[in-house]
Amino acid sequence: MNESTGETPAFLMQGQDPLTPVTIQTNSDVPTARLFASQLQQTTIKVQHNLRKAQERQKAHADILRRDVKYSVGDKGVALHTQFNI
Repeated sequence: MNESTGETPAFLMQGQDPLTPVTIQTNSDVPTARLFASQLQQTTIKVQHNLRKAQERQKAHADILRRDVKYSVGDKGVALHTQFNI
């Protein structure tokens, strides 16, 4: 959802939001449709799980390099930005 418009880009372009695994009904009388919806929902759950695991790995790696540093007013520091004219 776009913060400025309050709508999704798909809705603004197409006049409706796309079908998602949550909006696809699994109680169809057509067996192939039920199978498709079920597989799509299972894939979504798997992807969400994989994304959570990847996020945990990335956080663990980032935490290795992270330091707990406390600064006080008057502490000296180094500006590493090339646009500073000091």
